[in-house]
Amino acid sequence: MTLPHSHHRQAFSSLDLLAMILAVAVVVGVAYFSVIRRQAEIKAKRIACVSRLKNVGLSVRLWSGDHGDKYPAQVSVTNGGVMELVNAGSIFTYFNVMSNELSTPILVACPADAQRKQARRFSSLAVSNVSYFVGLDASEVQPQGLLAGDRNLATNGIPLTPGITTLFTNTPVNWTADLHAHQGNVALSDGSVQQLNNSNLVEAVRWSGPSIPGPGVTNWFFRLAIP
Repeated sequence: MTLPHSHHRQAFSSLDLLAMILAVAVVVGVAYFSVIRRQAEIKAKRIACVSRLKNVGLSVRLWSGDHGDKYPAQVSVTNGGVMELVNAGSIFTYFNVMSNELSTPILVACPADAQRKQARRFSSLAVSNVSYFVGLDASEVQPQGLLAGDRNLATNGIPLTPGITTLFTNTPVNWTADLHAHQGNVALSDGSVQQLNNSNLVEAVRWSGPSIPGPGVTNWFFRLAIP
C-alpha cells in the first residue's frame, strides 16, 4: 500500500536545509573573521616590534655619544662597555648597560616572541628576556650595517643557536617562521628600522661588512650575538 505524501514532512525537511545553510554560513563567517583578527594581531605585533627596535637603535646612538662614538660591544668593561662580557656570551648585558637610555627592558622583547618573557626590571634582565640579536661589528662608519634585529635567523636552513655567529661574504642567511612568518625587522646603524623578507635580508647582511661592498672587497666577516 502506498502512503500519501506528507506535506508536513516536506516542510520540516526544508527547514532542516535552511538551518543547515545558516549554520554553515555562521561557521564560515566565524572562521573568516578569525583569520582577519589573526592577521591584524600579527600586523600589530610586527609594528610594535618595529617601534621597540627604533628605541633600541636610538638608545645605542645616545649611549655611543657619551663613549667616543663607539657602541657597547666595542667598549671595554673597564670603560663602561660590555666588550668582554658579550664576547663571552652574556648578550643581555649589551642592553643592560644602556638602562638609562632604554628606560625599560620591555623594549628588548619582541611582542611576537612567545619564547621570550618580558622583563620588568633591568636588575632581573636575562637572555630569556631578549628577542633581538646584536651586530657586534656595527659602527657609524657603516650606516646601513645591522645593529640589532629579530633573533629568528638561520644559515643554510639551520636556525642559529644562542651565542656568537660569524657571517662571511657568501653565507646564506634567512628568516625562520618563528616570529614574523619568514620575515623580520632590523635596526640599522643610521637609526632606521626596516622590515625585511629573505631576499632583503641577504642584501642587508652584504652591507654589514667592514666597508662598502664593491670590486675591492673580496671577503669579510661580520659577527652577530644571538640571544
